[in-house]
Amino acid sequence: MKKLILVSAAIICLIIIIYNVNYRILNNRAVKEEKPLPVEITKIDSVEVFKSKREMVIFSNGNKLKTYNISLGTEPEGPKQFEGDKKTPEGKYIFDRKNTATGYHLSIHISYPNEQDKIKAASFGKAPGSDIMLHGIPNNADLIESYYENNDWTHGCIAVNNNDMDELWRVIDVGTPVIIYP
Repeated sequence: MKKLILVSAAIICLIIIIYNVNYRILNNRAVKEEKPLPVEITKIDSVEVFKSKREMVIFSNGNKLKTYNISLGTEPEGPKQFEGDKKTPEGKYIFDRKNTATGYHLSIHISYPNEQDKIKAASFGKAPGSDIMLHGIPNNADLIESYYENNDWTHGCIAVNNNDMDELWRVIDVGTPVIIYP
């Protein structure tokens, strides 16, 4: 009986691993292991987000330093149009404040909405929304970490795993520009 339980548990774990790897490949989520940024890198110049690739790239002195896997809003296609559409914005913004008092493992606010975003939302007769962040996994997460890493689950924010968020927190200063591409 114990042997059957152990074999069943091993099969379930294998299925979960295979599913996560295949899901990442099928959903443009690269399976890659990146080295941590060297500790001497304390600041970056800019960030570029590629929604279709589910990647975020950081730059220093015009040089690409590292690429991170990201998760987006649950309706990731197209730019954010108004509050509640669960889309991640597209456009040019800055990181305008850091937040430790958050429901997520650290967060850095993105300056959405800009004037164009406000005009677009008004054309729908709605508010543009706010509180678009780069953040980690929810505090007291009720699902396994790989779910958050392999799915689009936010309300429009950009999410990374907690280790990546710690690293990004260290190098992103208030005022750092971020461009979010489709």
